[in-house]
Order: sequence, then C-alpha cells, then structure tokens
Amino acid sequence: MNDDFAMRAALGLLCDYCVHDTPAVVFRQKRGFTMITPDAVLRFEDPWNACAACAQFVERRQIHLLLDRVMRLHPRHGEMNRPQKRLTRRMLKRMYMAMYDAGVEKPEPIAGPS
Repeated sequence: MNDDFAMRAALGLLCDYCVHDTPAVVFRQKRGFTMITPDAVLRFEDPWNACAACAQFVERRQIHLLLDRVMRLHPRHGEMNRPQKRLTRRMLKRMYMAMYDAGVEKPEPIAGPS
C-alpha cells in the first residue's frame, strides 16, 4: 500500500466499502456499534462514505453483491489465499450486518468543493 493511498483513505477520499473509488454519498447510522475481530476491538460511530457503485448495493441491502465488489477490489486480493479470502469476506459480512442493525439512514450526497 503506497503513501498516497493511505493518505487518501485517512482523509475520507476513498469509498469506505471498496476503498477504490471517490465517495459520492454518505450513509449515517442511528447508533454506533462495536465489533470484535481476532486482531482488535473496533468501534464504528462515524458515517460511511460510499462511491456510486457501492451505494446502490448498500441502499438496496444487496449485501452479497456489495461483498463481491468489495472483495474483488480489496487492496490485498491478489495476495490472499482462499482461506484468507473466506475469513475476510465473513468478517466484512458481520461488519455490514452490524451496520444495518445500527440503523443505516438514507444516503446523503457529499458536497463537492466550493
């Protein structure tokens, strides 16, 4: 992962789902949630930025289509073996289901630069 990629991700200039395209909308959640992974305890309270492609899947709750896109564009996709891909997909599915349970609201357009 190069420095430009890491900086764009940290600044919210990449989609929070596919980490590939520029965000077009933001999904706010009614309440935060906590997720426990093998590596960390993660707390999610911030809105989720989504590119146009991911946003349609999130809004329609098409979780498997979203997961297909996210996994295909994952920065480490080519480096992961099959068990790692299955584990990553399973963890992402748990996270997205928790996001829906936290009350995802309708998408709001992200304002462009003035």
